[in-house]
Amino acid sequence: MSETTDTIAPAGTGTPAAGGLAPNPAPATAAPSGVAGPRPAPPGASFPGPAAFRASQPGPEDRLIAQVAFAMAAEGGTPPRDAEAVQALRNQATAALSEFAFRYLHNRVDEIRKEAATEATAGAAQGPGFLRLVLANLVALGLWGAALYALAGNSHLLARLTGH
Repeated sequence: MSETTDTIAPAGTGTPAAGGLAPNPAPATAAPSGVAGPRPAPPGASFPGPAAFRASQPGPEDRLIAQVAFAMAAEGGTPPRDAEAVQALRNQATAALSEFAFRYLHNRVDEIRKEAATEATAGAAQGPGFLRLVLANLVALGLWGAALYALAGNSHLLARLTGH
């Protein structure tokens, strides 16, 4: 895999002194088999700068769309032939950014929902534990036993309750 480091120069041209990005090739190594990388531009092809991908009526998100469209064209390795090709790349960039924004928003809402559920359950009162329930049952059995013992010791009260 070959790596490049980019030198950033003032915007507008293709050379560092003139304002563009100039790649400084690093030592080349072979790309792992099965890994597709960007295709190189055909020999003699002039690649337009990111400014060529800007809209005629720039909006607040135009710079980002232009940069993504430029990156898509650079990754494809073939410079756009005409304004229609540039617009097609801009449309692809807009769709990709919209899909990413939707996925990001969906995932963020899901994270917030999980955090809220965790906070809600953490604040809820804990139910009685197992030992507390066993103890409550033993107390209830003891009270029943005491009531039956009291009834067994008072035969006249037991007769009145049963009607004999």
